[in-house]
Amino acid sequence: MSANPAPETPDLTSAPPNPDTTRKRARPTKSCFECRRKKLKCDRVQPCMQCKKLGREALCAYAYGPPGHSDFGNENAERSPKRPKIDVSRLNSWGGEAARNLNVPTGSYVATALPMDYQKTTMQESSNRTDGSQLKTSGRLQVEGSKSRYIGLGDRMTLLDHFKDEKDFITKSFTDPIMAPIVNEMTVYQRALHRKVQPVNRSFEDRTAVVAEMLNSLPENTNVEALKERYLANMETVLRVVHVPTFKRHCSEIQNSRTAHNPTLPSTVPESVLAQLLAVISIVSRLSDSSDMKASEQALSEERVATCLALIPKWLDCLKGRERLTIDTLRVETLLLMARFANMVTLPDLWKESGALVRAAMAMGLHRDPEHSSDLSPFAKEQRRKLWQTIVELDLQFSLATGMPCAVQSSDIGSRTLLRVNDDELVEDMPNYPVERPIDTWSDALPQNLLASALKPRLDATNMLARDIDFNADVDRILFLAKYLELGMRSIQARLPQQPKTKQRLLSDIMLDVYLRRPAIALYQTVALSDQASRHPEARKGVLRNSVAILTHLDALDPAVADLDTIQSKDYLNFFHLLFRDDIIKSSILLCYEIRAFHLPIITLPPVDPALLDSSSEDSIPWTKHSLTRIVENTLNSYLQRLGEFGTDLKIILPLSIVLQSVRFDGTPEGKRDLMIRGAERVLQACRKAIPLPPTPDVQTQNGTAPNTQIPASNIPTGESWNPPQGFAMLPYENGVPQPVDNSNFNSNVNGACAFPNFELGFSDWDLMDQSWFGSY
Repeated sequence: MSANPAPETPDLTSAPPNPDTTRKRARPTKSCFECRRKKLKCDRVQPCMQCKKLGREALCAYAYGPPGHSDFGNENAERSPKRPKIDVSRLNSWGGEAARNLNVPTGSYVATALPMDYQKTTMQESSNRTDGSQLKTSGRLQVEGSKSRYIGLGDRMTLLDHFKDEKDFITKSFTDPIMAPIVNEMTVYQRALHRKVQPVNRSFEDRTAVVAEMLNSLPENTNVEALKERYLANMETVLRVVHVPTFKRHCSEIQNSRTAHNPTLPSTVPESVLAQLLAVISIVSRLSDSSDMKASEQALSEERVATCLALIPKWLDCLKGRERLTIDTLRVETLLLMARFANMVTLPDLWKESGALVRAAMAMGLHRDPEHSSDLSPFAKEQRRKLWQTIVELDLQFSLATGMPCAVQSSDIGSRTLLRVNDDELVEDMPNYPVERPIDTWSDALPQNLLASALKPRLDATNMLARDIDFNADVDRILFLAKYLELGMRSIQARLPQQPKTKQRLLSDIMLDVYLRRPAIALYQTVALSDQASRHPEARKGVLRNSVAILTHLDALDPAVADLDTIQSKDYLNFFHLLFRDDIIKSSILLCYEIRAFHLPIITLPPVDPALLDSSSEDSIPWTKHSLTRIVENTLNSYLQRLGEFGTDLKIILPLSIVLQSVRFDGTPEGKRDLMIRGAERVLQACRKAIPLPPTPDVQTQNGTAPNTQIPASNIPTGESWNPPQGFAMLPYENGVPQPVDNSNFNSNVNGACAFPNFELGFSDWDLMDQSWFGSY
């Protein structure tokens, strides 16, 4: 077959073309991607001479295959371009044999499996375009006067832009005669759920006073011991920060000193360990079940948690100069970031803090592999690699969640792979590295080791989504990387040991699964919600497949349906709701999108390459509209059943309930409105049953009656079709119109209606309202 396509046969019956308007026939690209990017002459073999010279043989790939390939030069190649094949053999090495070689940088075998350079920005590509195509940004800029805010692709509430009727219904509910009483009453419940606790906030004379206050803020020794052990068992797996044996030893010394009524910190224990301990108990205090008596004995008060989180920054502020450039201090900052996330700090704030943390680590040189440094012991080298991996992972996750770029590029990752060993095998005075455990054997480092094997392509995916995207030029690259990540994820999961699991192991596996899925689902979502969706049904199928997988984890941790040999209480379910709160609501809304659009071509996909997906793939599952509805319904029930637990947020629950009711109905607008009202009433009804509201002055209406006492909870019907009695309203109404309320605790400046004081309507529509309802994290 000729490498050059045959010339077109001229049409002799038509008039001769005008030379000034003659268009050249598009020809398939023959150069490899690398030669095109570097504008080098390509000899069109694979790998080509230029790629060999640059040592990038594995990145040498062609749009349609090299000349001589069976697909290259095909007469249909121009009309039906083929995407590069995924090298499954390289994917199967994720976390496997390649990781056993200490000289292999983390993720290097992942990067070499990529058939194209994903670090190339689309802006560079667009500068060479001559077809007039325009970029489509992956986010949007909201401007109000001198204020502006960038809303990234990862913002969860931008998903509601795809539900115009439902979004309009919610935003207009503040002045709607039927909805206003409902949303106004929900304000009180939201306020009760999110009462801000003020920590001990006083000035300290010196650093010694701060340390003394930190020591006094610790709970009883029995609680400290239980919380510490719970943290180490559950969190030091995927995200590893401390050296477990050393941390345990120092904590024991602190507890022994307190038992001896010593008011000061032992001289053998660094102050940083005390700060780490405060962060640790603040994190794991959220791994609890308020209905479990044993767990309640270890629970910390909100005041104590708030105080712990306030004292750690005060201690950090006391450090000077080189004291900030130590691994122990960096551990404090990493644990503080994790603790702030577990305690519901907003994602934009966490993204800024994670970026600062990455730069602090880079200032200490953690981004450079320490292997050839003679000043560091093997023990210190491994601790630096482990901490660097965790810091980069946290920044990746927060960047992806906000749709913002990471603080590092995949090219910045060059450390050796992490050792597959237990922490107690790493000794400070060890002369050499210990022998690694087999890949099919559990070790403390295995989850982080497997996650690190997919770090580079996940960084590339996150940074790609944070840039401007031209779907005409980039859609194939986006979908290819999504499929590549998904297949690599399955390879990693296949390497996890399958022996009977404890609940700690179950949580570790779930964390690993979600961290690996996030970039793939974000890539699929970008295409599935674009105007290119109809041309790429595999994107919608990818969103569907991964969203269902994430929501299935709720069942694995719910004692009502989970394996009772593993899960006996709701503590792990509550913790999952906190750690993956953004993933749960995004997956639910995305499934609602598919429920509404189920009549579109999603189930009948092109044949799948058997080399990529085996017969047991999720692609073979016959999803139906009813089965997807059941999944979202179960998710909503999980939200409603944990009302009152820490992290419960009505600004998540109410939109989901309204959207779910709406997408199930294809009838008249009036009928849809009635169903959306029922969805809101259902949430209000659940609040009345689950959230106690004492009749305090700040929640009383004009006539002095507490809102939750107007209709006792015991008198509320149990069916979801309940409608409030005629004339029922929490606030004064005349002729069905909400009236202003003379109460300083309410902001009554929105068309005379009571606004939500504790909510920010986070649909990013600043021009529509000034309420603080539904704000994104």
